[in-house]
Amino acid sequence: MNAVIIERDAAAGRTLPAPAIPDLTLPQFVLGAADRRGAKRALVDAATGHELSYTGLAVAVRESAAGLSARGVRPGDVLALCAPNCIEFAVACYAATSIGAVVTTVNPLCTGDEISRQLRQTGPDVATSQRAPSYPGPRSWRRS
Repeated sequence: MNAVIIERDAAAGRTLPAPAIPDLTLPQFVLGAADRRGAKRALVDAATGHELSYTGLAVAVRESAAGLSARGVRPGDVLALCAPNCIEFAVACYAATSIGAVVTTVNPLCTGDEISRQLRQTGPDVATSQRAPSYPGPRSWRRS
């Protein structure tokens, strides 16, 4: 994808070329150098301080993508992801998009009516959420 975008820096009075946009998916771009970056911090959960290295991120994404595939998620499927901004949210997004699924993010702070409207509009094939610590049950749903 070679988009030509020109940006005007009004303060400096000059025109700047846009940065190069690689022809890669976001997971390919982020995880492509994970082996080289290794133990460097990839993600930090601001609420908990939990950190995940690039190696850990790559492993988590591969394992989660394999789990989604094993559960029947295929390219083009829409996955509704309801979770707060956390490391698991990023892993789930990268995992789903790495196998070709489309992610519709659902804000867990929305009302039931708002979530219902979004799910009707996006028609997800699969829905998943972050499991509440006190609830041991399943956290996924697949349209039959």
